[in-house]
Amino acid sequence: MAVAELSRVCKPGGTLHIVEPNGLNPLIRILALLRPHERGLLRNTPASLRSLVATHFSNYQIESRQPMPIYRLLLHYQFGLAQLGMWRVVRILMRGWDRALGKLLPRRWWAYTVITVEL
Repeated sequence: MAVAELSRVCKPGGTLHIVEPNGLNPLIRILALLRPHERGLLRNTPASLRSLVATHFSNYQIESRQPMPIYRLLLHYQFGLAQLGMWRVVRILMRGWDRALGKLLPRRWWAYTVITVEL
């Protein structure tokens, strides 16, 4: 298991950051349904990640980040129009989108779970 190996090899006194997609987020769920090799993402929830990390580390924090990063799809090099990311107005609109959805969407549905471990 990767978390057990991290607890073994990480240097005491350091900081470990783990970023995982949240399987409760609607975009992540759609991705997992459309791409069979991504179905494992549905198991990633803040609660499941908390229990996994708690078995190996005692000093950690869990945060949710990015409410609904549709711009990641819109600007994706394979699926979207990456060139739009060069336009200032598009970047401003995307930040506004994130702020607005951050007020509407429950944090437990936000797209990413960030775990910070103090070793």
